[in-house]
Amino acid sequence: MEPQEKFLSSRLNLLLIESETEELEQTNISLISESLRIQSFVDEHIISTLTIEYFSFRQIEDQLFCKFIKTQTYFITCIKVIDYYGNHRLNQLNEQSIISIELNELKGIECHEFFINLESQFILICFHNFHLQIYCIDQDNKMNLLSQHEINQQQYEMCKRKYFKLDDNQYIISFYQCKTWGLYIYWQQKIKELVNEELAKPVQISYLENVQICQYRLYLISEFGYYQFLMTKTRQVELQIFFEFPANFRYLLLTSNCFFYYYVHYNQSINKTVIFHKSNEFIASFEGTDVQIRLMESILFAKTHSQLKVMYNQECQQIIQLNTSHINFDNNYNLIYWLDESTKELIFYKISYPRNFVQPTQKYIFQVNNYHIQNSQTKICFEMKYIIEKQYNKIQTLDFNYQCQNESSIFYSKEGLELPNKYEIKLDQNLDLKLNILDQYSFKFLCPKHQNFNQQDTILLYYEANANTSFSMIQTEDYIYFQNCHNASKSRVDIQNCQIFYFQSYLLLHNQNKQEFKLISLQRKLIKKFKIQVEITEILQCQQIILIFTSGGEDPKVINIQHHQQMLLNEQTNKILNTIHQIYLQNKLKNQILTPNHFFFSLENPKLIQYNQYLIILIRKKVQIFRLENIQIIFLKELLNQQFQFLGVHQINNQLNSYYFDLLEISEVYSFNLDNYKLIRPIKYQINTRYLALASLSQNKTYILIFEIRLRKPLMLVKVIQTSRIEFFFQGHKLFYYNFEDEVMIYNLEYFEFQFQDPIEYNEIAIKTNVTFQIISETKSNPAISLGFTLKGYNKCYQLFQKSNHSSIDSTQKQIIPSKYFYGSIDRLKIEDSEETDIIGPLIFIEWVYDNIQERRIKKIDIGPIIYNNQSSNEIQSINIVLAENDFGQTFIIHPIYLLFAKVLPINKQQILIFFVDQTISKSLKGALYSINEESQHFRQQPIFEINITLDQSHKEYLVLKTG
Repeated sequence: MEPQEKFLSSRLNLLLIESETEELEQTNISLISESLRIQSFVDEHIISTLTIEYFSFRQIEDQLFCKFIKTQTYFITCIKVIDYYGNHRLNQLNEQSIISIELNELKGIECHEFFINLESQFILICFHNFHLQIYCIDQDNKMNLLSQHEINQQQYEMCKRKYFKLDDNQYIISFYQCKTWGLYIYWQQKIKELVNEELAKPVQISYLENVQICQYRLYLISEFGYYQFLMTKTRQVELQIFFEFPANFRYLLLTSNCFFYYYVHYNQSINKTVIFHKSNEFIASFEGTDVQIRLMESILFAKTHSQLKVMYNQECQQIIQLNTSHINFDNNYNLIYWLDESTKELIFYKISYPRNFVQPTQKYIFQVNNYHIQNSQTKICFEMKYIIEKQYNKIQTLDFNYQCQNESSIFYSKEGLELPNKYEIKLDQNLDLKLNILDQYSFKFLCPKHQNFNQQDTILLYYEANANTSFSMIQTEDYIYFQNCHNASKSRVDIQNCQIFYFQSYLLLHNQNKQEFKLISLQRKLIKKFKIQVEITEILQCQQIILIFTSGGEDPKVINIQHHQQMLLNEQTNKILNTIHQIYLQNKLKNQILTPNHFFFSLENPKLIQYNQYLIILIRKKVQIFRLENIQIIFLKELLNQQFQFLGVHQINNQLNSYYFDLLEISEVYSFNLDNYKLIRPIKYQINTRYLALASLSQNKTYILIFEIRLRKPLMLVKVIQTSRIEFFFQGHKLFYYNFEDEVMIYNLEYFEFQFQDPIEYNEIAIKTNVTFQIISETKSNPAISLGFTLKGYNKCYQLFQKSNHSSIDSTQKQIIPSKYFYGSIDRLKIEDSEETDIIGPLIFIEWVYDNIQERRIKKIDIGPIIYNNQSSNEIQSINIVLAENDFGQTFIIHPIYLLFAKVLPINKQQILIFFVDQTISKSLKGALYSINEESQHFRQQPIFEINITLDQSHKEYLVLKTG
């Protein structure tokens, strides 16, 4: 790991404990911690409590904690509480009730539960004269009876009751632990029976021990097991399966995703309530039956008469003394709270054990398994080894191939270099090459036709290149042009009276007079045209996503201009977005807008949408809402399953913040203060998967700040560029921008480019030279960084150059040696109109070998015995070849010998491949690979392997080349 890097657990919600030794000794971890106490509950009987997470409920822009209480009459009161989503303490903003509703109409009526719906209405569940009644309290605090249904008197008097919110305006009321059990559902403004003993047939459930609901699954618990039903879209129940358990089975402990890990059983013989793992392994037991047991985020809670036992595993447990008859669990915010009956305080606890990620401070980190994970080791130990100083490979070798071009370029990677934010590049002058080094250059070299436009009156929106051509997208006052960079070809789009939205080479034009939209791609290809008939109140953009709000309560439209399609959101999300938008418009009319309107849309799954201060998360059909104070999200990345890191710009403070998010809690992990620069607002930025560019001001000058986005590590400022405009964009690892002289420039974030001319002489086979250069900070605050590399160039230019302008070749010659007449590297030469002359090749640059022969390792090998034995000749003559090796590790033959019956090819300094050519016309080609005996400088008798190639047709002659 690197310093400041966070340790990220591979599994969600596992306990992380640091230690200086390899033995884990500390297990007394606080699994939950007190977060808040709210006083003044004297003479109140709390019926139920509720956390309101909805966007500006009744124009109040804070989270609310509400109580449904009874004194002389019924009341609903709410106070402001924030930081539900953080892993730190809650904050009570106001001890006075921000909402207080007296419900005098409920005198003589017995009420047991309340909920909230998306219309900001309170829903009450009450009973009166053996009737189940559903009431609604609207935003004007007027109470209306929505529906009522007569119930059985025995059901009312003998059964226990539970209440569930299934969906918005869908509620289930259950009667259980009785023989006249039954479940009712309020749906489509009516109450009806969902299931009872009669409706459950042919299933026989004469006594219902318990009832549980998770999403749209219904669990009916009997004493000997449970029946799992599925609720259909028409709100009927269909039996799926039955699971049998021992007698006195009580209930299941389910996760928020409906996974079953534990169950609760009552052992009558010893009068104990017992928790078992689903594998039937014993977990814990408690005296009697008056035990409240719950599962929240992998932790088991058991409330007995006087204490709360919190259990992570057998070793990590916590006991809290308390004085209450009931505990409330809020899975949405990891909250546990109760009313202390002595002090009359409402006490809140939050899950607080270290999990998911941690900043290491000690040598070891233990990942401790919980009760969920059975039959495996209880903990895994990770040793923290730090890279104190990142070593950069200063000894690099860069290769290039010379293929007759006048100019060449190679690229030197910046990976791992910690460069100053502003610097100059100084190249060593003692070089034989004509060399130039740069990492930024003018756009005109890339796109010469861009100069045809008046630079002062245009904006370069984007540049796109492929293998065949390149285009620039240029905006003027009335048009957007698509200009071919290398010829006169161009097209244009009229943008008069249009709002312009673009992402890369895609345009969305909104003609405000016609209420018409056009989606256009590069080269003026019209993809789609559509109209919106109602008034448009706001259009927002986040990268390729466009969000359109209209008047009249229409669903907002989400358009992906890159994929040219509309994205559909569910009904609840549309309502939330519209409500937030209405609040924004109302505040705008009152001049109460403190921060700019902003929007973020993630294409990851689950979908995450930020609109102003609210983060909306779509997980399947479920919608969660989080509040982000003064943070505009600009980047989000999933680290592991359901673990995210997002980057936000603070709307007031001059800082960038990095957050960790696990769909339950948001934790700030890093903060970067822009001490010397002030962000331009509304935020002007460009971002890709690795880099962020932000527009800023400093001393009346405009700058682009470029940051590297590093997962699990703080942002790193890598470059500061002065600019004349705040128009800039990324293409890959290059930033296109306007310099302070208003010229379009390109900055290469990842490479230095070395350009050189005529790098290799035509009579050279290769070059090798060392290049050094320095990076010098403009502020002189940092020492110069010395860098360098070895440059190796290979001559692959197959052109021929005459040695003399006066040489001539006699065409009647039977054989010609080209090296007498030409420089250059060729595979084969042919003299036109002459079939009689053979040219011996390819050339091996004899002059170069002679000039450098004293520096090479040389071997003299006699291949005669092998050649003649293969020809079955009685006479054996010596055939010597001379092998040499150059600095590039290449083995070659000096003065190659032309043999009619063999082709000799050196593979390396220990092995030679020989092809034996049959002088008769043959459809086969034989060969063998031989190794060299270093002591005798002869071939070993037996080849390493033999080759026999069968050809489709016969050949008189063969050309054998080594290509690698």
